[in-house]
Amino acid sequence: GVSRSLVILSLLISSCVFFVSLTRGFWLIRATEVIGLSSYQWGVVMLISGAINVSLSIPAGRLVDKYIKKWVAGITLILGALPTFLFLKVTSFNQIIILAAVITMVNIFINPAFQTLFANMTPRRQRGRIMAFFGPGGLRLLQGAWGNGIVGMLTQTSGSFLSGYLYRVSISLPWILLSASMIVLGILFIALVQEPEKAEF
Repeated sequence: GVSRSLVILSLLISSCVFFVSLTRGFWLIRATEVIGLSSYQWGVVMLISGAINVSLSIPAGRLVDKYIKKWVAGITLILGALPTFLFLKVTSFNQIIILAAVITMVNIFINPAFQTLFANMTPRRQRGRIMAFFGPGGLRLLQGAWGNGIVGMLTQTSGSFLSGYLYRVSISLPWILLSASMIVLGILFIALVQEPEKAEF
């Protein structure tokens, strides 16, 4: 059967996917309608974010390989809560560029940590079935999240469905919930995830 450690990991990653999905689509809306950026300026922000992602993903992956993955995931989530919350406070194009660069750094560390943890804990003989049901999923702050497998897709869909209602209640609420959840989930990653001494093959 599926190990308890893998179930815990999957639930934590799926929870991350759920909370990131609460802001899905609203980063652009807040940037343009509340902060006052033009669509072109937001495109520049995404271009810079993409350039950072492409140029630093491999070095970040090397660092993930070097250190304990659950600590990388947990600390990155906790540290990422601050720039996520500060998106509610920025007022200019230059401030958003700086914030986007920091948030992109969260993305490039968190996703390799998630994927590596999941692969290391999944027995090869069960990998297809486990991926189909749980799936690791991932985060892309500034844009959204993706869930693989049944559990991941359910959490992504649920988060996206609720996001509009939360935004209607308060345009700041999705980011408040996301930043708070990142701190809690980061702590839970460090406390609950048990990495195998030897990776599954």
